[in-house]
Amino acid sequence: MLAKVFGKGQIVIPVMLRKKLNIKIGDKVNIMEEEDGVKIIPIKQSEPIINLAGIFSKYASQRINDNQISKITESELIKSYQNEIY
Repeated sequence: MLAKVFGKGQIVIPVMLRKKLNIKIGDKVNIMEEEDGVKIIPIKQSEPIINLAGIFSKYASQRINDNQISKITESELIKSYQNEIY
């Protein structure tokens, strides 16, 4: 497929490929130089820290210690990874 290079080096990924690879607005791609050209690889990982936003809001009325914070954080990270996989 052909793509045109615009100002600032921007290219447009054709709609057929975006649909096939499920690339949405705001998604990130990794651009790698290969021996025979350039390879564009969609990145589908979310930022783990974003998945943790607001997890302590339900504990706002409680006093929690460092150990509890670690356990809650670990538990919520595991949940977010499981949601991404399944």
